[in-house]
This record gives sequence, C-alpha cells and structure tokens, in this order.
Amino acid sequence: MVSNLLSNIEAIGFWVYWVIGLMSVLLLLWFLISRLRRSWSFLSSVLGSVALTVRDNQDFRALFARCPKLFYFLTRRVSRQTFSGLPATFLGLAFLYFLGLYVESVLRLLDHGSLVQADSHISSLVLTVRSDGLTRFFTIVTGLGYWQAAILVGLAATILMWIWDRRHYIPTLWFTLVCNVISVWLLKLVFARARPDVALYVESSYAFPSGHSATIATLSVFLTYVLVRERIGQDLFWILSCFTLVFLVGLSRVYLGEHFLSDVLNGYLVGTLWAITGIFLAERLGLRQTSSGMQVTGAGRWWATAGVIAVTTILLGFVLEDYSRTLRHNVPTCEAQLSVPIDKALREGILPTRSESMIGTSQEPVSLILYFPDDTTLLDAMAAAGWQHADPPGVVTLSRAAIAAWLDRPYETAPITSVFLNGWPQDFGFQKALTSEGLRRRHYARFWRIRMQESSDLVVFVGTVSFDVGSKSGLTHRIDPNVDAERDLLVADLLRNGGVQQDGRAKIVAQLLDQNVFGDQYYTGGRAVILSILNATVGPRATE
Repeated sequence: MVSNLLSNIEAIGFWVYWVIGLMSVLLLLWFLISRLRRSWSFLSSVLGSVALTVRDNQDFRALFARCPKLFYFLTRRVSRQTFSGLPATFLGLAFLYFLGLYVESVLRLLDHGSLVQADSHISSLVLTVRSDGLTRFFTIVTGLGYWQAAILVGLAATILMWIWDRRHYIPTLWFTLVCNVISVWLLKLVFARARPDVALYVESSYAFPSGHSATIATLSVFLTYVLVRERIGQDLFWILSCFTLVFLVGLSRVYLGEHFLSDVLNGYLVGTLWAITGIFLAERLGLRQTSSGMQVTGAGRWWATAGVIAVTTILLGFVLEDYSRTLRHNVPTCEAQLSVPIDKALREGILPTRSESMIGTSQEPVSLILYFPDDTTLLDAMAAAGWQHADPPGVVTLSRAAIAAWLDRPYETAPITSVFLNGWPQDFGFQKALTSEGLRRRHYARFWRIRMQESSDLVVFVGTVSFDVGSKSGLTHRIDPNVDAERDLLVADLLRNGGVQQDGRAKIVAQLLDQNVFGDQYYTGGRAVILSILNATVGPRATE
C-alpha cells in the first residue's frame, strides 16, 4: 500500500511539473506576443516619421523624379489603404519566407546529413521517456490532426460562417483544406520516406511530410485569421490557442513515434503555405463586402451558434475516441542483437565502435565491455563500486540538474546527457561524485545493452567513461582528455569489490586524438577492457 501511494504521488508530481513546464512556455509566448503588439504603435510612429523625412529629402525627390514608375509601384506596395498594398505585400513576403524554409528542409533531407541523424536519435530518445499517462494524452491530441476531425471542424465553421453572413470565407476554407490534403499525399509519394522504427502505432502511409501537422496548421491558422479579422473575442487568446494546438499535435506525432521531427516541421510549412494562400483568396473574395465586426440581429443566431459549438464538441469527442481505439499497436525493436562475438562486431563494423551526439557527431569510442547475467547484476556491481545510477531525464530531474550545475551544487544522481550508439541512447547512466564538489566535477559512465542471439545466459553491456572537470560559461561540461584513465578508474572500482573478473583487452580502434561535440579534446589508445561476472564463461574472443 505504501509503495502504491508513493508511486501515485510520484506520478502526480510528474504531471504537475509537466503542466507547469507547458504553461511556462505558453506564458512566455503570450508575453512575447503582447509585447510585440504593444510596441507596434511605437514602431509604426517611428517608421512613419522616417518615411516623411525621406520623402521630404531633396535628393530623394530628385531620384523619384528620375524613376517615377518604380517609386509609384513601391508606394502602392506599402499602402495601408487597400489590401493590395501593405497586407498583400506582407502575405507575399511571408509566403516566400516559409517557401524558402520548406525548400531548405527538403534539401537537408535529401542531403542525408545531420538532420537525418538528429531525426533518428530524437525518435529513439523519445521512446525511452514514454509513460502510460502521456501516451494516452498524446493519443487523443494527435487525433485533432486526423482528417475526420478536420472535416468536422470545417463543417462547423462553415455553418457558423453561413449563420453570421461571412460566406466569402467558406470556399477558401475548403479550397485550402483540399489542396493541403492533395499536396501532402503527392509529397509522401514523391519522397517515400519510411516511418520511424519506434512507432507506437502501425500506419501504412509514408512519413514525409506529416499529414496531421499540415492539416492542423492549415485549419488553425486560417480559422485564427477569420476570428482575428472579424474581431471575435481577444486576438491574443486566439493566436496563443492556435500556436498551442499546432505545437501539441506536432509534438504528439514525434512522441508517439509516428513521424520524425523533420516530418512534422515540413508538415507545418506545407500547412502554413496553404493557409497563407487561403487568407489571400479570402481577402480578394471579400473586397466588396464590408464587415466591422459581428453584427447581432437577434438572439436566434446566438442560440444557433451555441448549439453548433456544443454538437461539434460532442461529435469531436466521439471521433477522437474512435480514432484512438482503432489504432493498431506496434512493438518497436529497441536493442541490437548480434550473432557474432561483440569484439568482432566492433572490429568489423557490424556495431559502431564510437558513440554519437544528437546530430551524429562521433564521440568517444567504446572502452568497456561487461558480460553480466542481467540488468540487476550491473546495477548491483556499480552500486558496490560506489557509482550511483543516474536519474532518468524529466522535467523535475533536468530542472534540478540545471540549477545544480549553474550554482555548482552536488546532485549525486543527476541525469546524464544522452549519447547514442547504433542509433540508440544509453540504457544506463552512472556517476561517481567527488567529495565536497558540485555537479560541475563528476565521473560518469554510459552503458548500452547488447543481446546475443547465440545461446548464452549473459548480456553484453558496452560503455564509455568520462570525467567532467568543470563547465564552460555555466552551460556545458568540460571533460578530462584522458578517457582511458577514467575507464581504468571504473575498472579498479569494480574489481576492488569482488564478484567481477577481468578477461583481457580488445582492440577497438586505432590510437585516437579527437574532440567531442562541444569542442573538448580527448585521446585514447583504442582498447576496451573486458570484464565479466566472477567464474562466468563468456566464450572465445580475440583479446590483447
């Protein structure tokens, strides 16, 4: 009963911190938007004064006299009197900006560089931090980008636009939605990118771009434009709600493993481009109509509006529930399995010899190989050697670690930055704090679990060991360059407490002098120490 109570308290605490973190991001977004809006009148006044000064300048007048057509064209482009002036110019520039981002994202994908590496690593990292509560939450949220939910919301918006006589928005709304769906379908066929291996649910379509992200971006941006344009409620509230909804749906696609991060970002760009196109067409269709806000002519409109919203909310709940129930679960493959000895797999390139950063930069090579019966044996051996099991990354632990590192305070089980081997983050992190030292100086080790296909009762753990000797600008750690000395320290600690034996050394890489992703140099002789549980038979292998 006590353990259940503690686990419930821990779960409640996790949700509380998660909600606090999300609300903090939203409050920061609201603050930035409100500040920009308050400063807009000041900026407009300053720009207007500058424009008047430039206009009255004699040299400018002479230049204007020589090129009257050019300056007449430019003057019309910045005029605020008509839509074809400043509003159309702003929409055009925004369209070109997002189109440029889209082209850049496609080129980065085709280049198969750091973006593809980061995609794979982020997907693997997300799988390690999944929880039942967040999975249920994001399974419901992701349904908001489903085509049935989009059609339902689109129909409700159409009815409301008809009731309130804003009918010029209706054809552009459906035009953008249909064009978005068609373009996403075609782009998926063109790029034919497979979905991540860690997907929680089985989906048959290709990954690039994310259809859910594109749909929610198109629908949310266009409807937010309508609400702000018609002065319905507070525009800051609608803008903030739009950003929040689009962000959460995209996050759900990455969290559930249905898409890579670049799929989601590209989907955002596709959806935003179609939303801008729809806004432009809506303004052109609505030029002959005048609207200064909602003109209420009777209570019937309000009752009809309330009824449409209520019915849509109920039906949307059924759609999301049905969507979440029809998803087919997938069991992702999390661990490498080898049919050859581990040191042979490392030497012959079957398994990477060096770890990688989030963006694929090579890090320290494997320097320790452990043959243990199971995870519990590893945890017990490290604890007996004086090395603490690091806390898993989370809102609470990462916040506490950031504060401890900034103030140089001790945190003996602080989470360790994720580093990847074979596309997978470390399964275990351990650290050994220095007496009377803060978090900036600590010994730490990472281990990856490798299962052998051959009949064996032992599990192989390959690892790297480092020593943080300080921090740079209070943001990143600085490691000691002699990583072999750190490995030997851990080996000595494990051997000193008994139960572990050393079986030799294996040549993994040539002597190496390199630097990590933060620019810290390190060097190694390229050999890995092999340890096993006492009296264990680990099979033949080449050692030195």
